[in-house]
Amino acid sequence: MRGPHGITAIPSDMNQRRTSKSNSSSRAGRGGSEAGRKSSKSRAKKSGKAAPSRPASATNLLLRDIDPDVLAVLRRRAAESGRSIQQELHIALARGTQRNFDEARALAAAWQQRLAGRELPDSTEMIRQDRKR
Repeated sequence: MRGPHGITAIPSDMNQRRTSKSNSSSRAGRGGSEAGRKSSKSRAKKSGKAAPSRPASATNLLLRDIDPDVLAVLRRRAAESGRSIQQELHIALARGTQRNFDEARALAAAWQQRLAGRELPDSTEMIRQDRKR
């Protein structure tokens, strides 16, 4: 599932299968048992804190060949804000998916077209009354 720019998307269920295989084999090597270890949910119940959770449809991304300058900026931002690089990437991706100016302009134009020809009330008097309160 390799995409453009060296980004590979891994569905979360596939990643969980990989993780559980590697965890069980590494635990066996340390002499620990799966049943003897407490899950994060059971620890969270005792501490009163919510267990960290991800949506069932979450997808993990594997980024390859990241430009060293981009990585340096991400590391610097993460360090300055006290976050991990992963948290900083989540924020950067969320920012990147917000509407940009052109999308906002197109949306406004669509609403103007949709409302064209309608008789809209003048709200000036209502605003004045509201400000007097």
